[in-house]
Amino acid sequence: MNGKWEDYGPGARKLLLAVEEIIAERGIEGASIREILRVAKQGNNSAIYRHFGSKELLIRAIYDIRQAEVDDCRTLRMQRLPRLPDDIRGLLELFLLPVLDAFEGRQRWIYSQFILHLILNDPFDEAFDSAREGPAVALVHQALRGCCAAMSDQVFTMRLSVAVTNFLMGVSYGDRVANLTGGAYPRSDQYLEDLITAGCALLMLPPFVEADDMPG
Repeated sequence: MNGKWEDYGPGARKLLLAVEEIIAERGIEGASIREILRVAKQGNNSAIYRHFGSKELLIRAIYDIRQAEVDDCRTLRMQRLPRLPDDIRGLLELFLLPVLDAFEGRQRWIYSQFILHLILNDPFDEAFDSAREGPAVALVHQALRGCCAAMSDQVFTMRLSVAVTNFLMGVSYGDRVANLTGGAYPRSDQYLEDLITAGCALLMLPPFVEADDMPG
């Protein structure tokens, strides 16, 4: 994972913020080059290619920047622990909760929706390849994989993707749920605990036999 804000000039930063917000609000399909340039207030039609080479690399750049920000917060959490947890719940908390440390308010919503759209578009995209992960998340990811060693790589990846998706959805729409129900639950610590518990339940389920492996 590479990418820092200081690596980019003002024009490139406008493009990064524009594509992140557009994808958060409308999905990848809504992020046309024309719309990115319009939101970024860039009159030069070649700005994306000049700064990033392609729209795909622009998306990858903002993804890497945001993931690095989250991983910095994950590192701080890990430094406060006596050791790396050896249970699924402790590891999943380290995997997910740094998002709340890194972002707040509308930026938290934008980040959550941006990542959700990337996952839902293709959970096996090379952007999520473990070889590209930051050092802290790679350590946590590896430990989680060890706790779920009986699962195939595909089942583990899909279950973890569902856990991440559920968490990000919960974070994104907690206030909306609270407004609809008139309750404080989605704004409480218990709400976050329940989101983590749901992810743990997925990863703790016994592995199932995939269709290709079933006897004829």
